[in-house]
Amino acid sequence: VLFVDDLDRIDQDQVVEMLEAVQLLVKTKLFVVVLSIDSKYVTLSLENGKYKNILSPTRHPSGLDYLEKIVQLTYRLSPSQFEEDLDRYLKSQMRPFEDEIVEQNPEETNESDSRTDIPAPSDVADIESEQNVSLREPNVGANSNDSSDLTQETSQEQETENKNASNSSDNEEKKTIPKKVVNFTSKDCDNLKHAFMTIDSTPRAQKRIVNALKILTLIWDTHQKDGAWEERKKAYIILLAFSASSSEGMRRGVCKFFSTVEKAKHWKQVGKKNVLEIMDDSFESLPLSNNPWNECRPNVEQDLLALNCTNDEGWLKVKKELSWVRSFSFLGEHAETSS
Repeated sequence: VLFVDDLDRIDQDQVVEMLEAVQLLVKTKLFVVVLSIDSKYVTLSLENGKYKNILSPTRHPSGLDYLEKIVQLTYRLSPSQFEEDLDRYLKSQMRPFEDEIVEQNPEETNESDSRTDIPAPSDVADIESEQNVSLREPNVGANSNDSSDLTQETSQEQETENKNASNSSDNEEKKTIPKKVVNFTSKDCDNLKHAFMTIDSTPRAQKRIVNALKILTLIWDTHQKDGAWEERKKAYIILLAFSASSSEGMRRGVCKFFSTVEKAKHWKQVGKKNVLEIMDDSFESLPLSNNPWNECRPNVEQDLLALNCTNDEGWLKVKKELSWVRSFSFLGEHAETSS
């Protein structure tokens, strides 16, 4: 049994050569070949490569016809359609920390347990400073006056260093990384599940979004939050998930939405519209056959209304936060649609 993976990650000429080799192997009774592929990429490679004058994407024979001549049994990995399956998969990827059971000796429990043992640069400097002071010992052969002078000099240096350390701590707060920052909460998991239940997406796309969300969570931890932050965060998770939708129309609409937000320096440049109205405009030009927004809108409109603005100050805050989401979304291949 021969397993062939990542066929959709090589040059299109190599794709054709590999399929021709597979075709020769399966003509014998010695081999069974299992192909793990993105059929869309493989068929395009066939239609645009060696067989471009024979195969066509718009008529028969097509690249898919050629592929079906080789593949006798097809199993398609479909988007997650059942809530319990999606819930189990996301929890295995995200591992929300409220669900973890940590056994700990009560006598060892203290406030520092909630943080990782990673010293900040200023902490390292303090440790080195303390070591330098402790290593300064009076010269054994010196007289009592020299010893007194050396002790006084050491005391003065130590006082100066302590003063500098104190000033440094005033200017720059010592930071360690809280454990909960690099973990997800059950609420994060539920928010992402809600987004993925609204759209079609593959497990591969869901895993990519989880990885992107890990980095975003670290960035968000340094962000100054207000009372409405959790509601806005849910909206950002939804938009991030939408960027990995299996629907081409959804990705195009979201890309146009981000482009509109990026170009508007002031709230009035988008007609003082809220985010939901901008989303409506972004999908308006898409044909109904390729426009999933109308079906998704009722499920997320209340969540996206959390991004409403009433002035330029609010708009700039949302615009900045949306720029982080855009940076980690999977819309690069759809950049041409933003023009």
